[in-house]
Amino acid sequence: GLAQGTTVVHDLLQSDDTKVMLDALATLGCTIEQRDDAWHIEGIGARLKRHEASLFLGNAGTAMRPLCAALAVLAATQGGQFSLHGVPRMHERPIGDLVDALRQLGCDVQYSGREGYPPLRLIGAAGGTLAIHTPIRVRGDVSSQFLTALLLALPAWAERADRDKPMNIEADALRYEDKTQLSTFTGNVVVTGDSFGVANPDYATIKYSAAGVALWTNRYNGPGNGYDQARAVAVDSSGNVLVTGYSIDSGRSEERRAGK
Repeated sequence: GLAQGTTVVHDLLQSDDTKVMLDALATLGCTIEQRDDAWHIEGIGARLKRHEASLFLGNAGTAMRPLCAALAVLAATQGGQFSLHGVPRMHERPIGDLVDALRQLGCDVQYSGREGYPPLRLIGAAGGTLAIHTPIRVRGDVSSQFLTALLLALPAWAERADRDKPMNIEADALRYEDKTQLSTFTGNVVVTGDSFGVANPDYATIKYSAAGVALWTNRYNGPGNGYDQARAVAVDSSGNVLVTGYSIDSGRSEERRAGK
């Protein structure tokens, strides 16, 4: 729905989650057409066609969380008022960590009921911007969908952001208390973390385009083929990517340039 042009999705699961997401995208101005087993979805190109809407999302966390992030970012920069709500069970599902991350960016996300849970109100004024001067922290140990929602939403803003100011996101990973680090720059997303290598985890850094295409992958295996843990990623104004982390065999911090 955020993309520009027409996206064709084949064999789309027929479920309540799918239905409420398609209904929400249609409400927001996307053109949706089913042809045989394929759905043709013409996106809004990260430009709001409607600046006010009330969206019923049932019990679909896969709709609530990404739409919360996308509409919060677009409302904060283009102006708008949106309400997101669902069935009573949806209003018992946590979303506070995603809201906290969006508020760090400068998005105005308000709870219409209990703190930390839907329903939500997303409000913004045209001409606004997002704060990118410090890393954005988001928990991923409650739901990985919080992190996914930010990854889907932020490239839409990064296309129009100050290209000399990359954004860094630090997310607590789901397992092993590791860290997954993200940075957006000129519409691209750089992700670094740990990936199991020959015998132990290595640094693994991937750069994605705004369309989700992997542009390059870089791995680092530290001294003695030991345990290597990436801890942070940053992108400078020239697009250089710097990854820092720890290699247990060396007993000291390791710093490596991952790619450009």
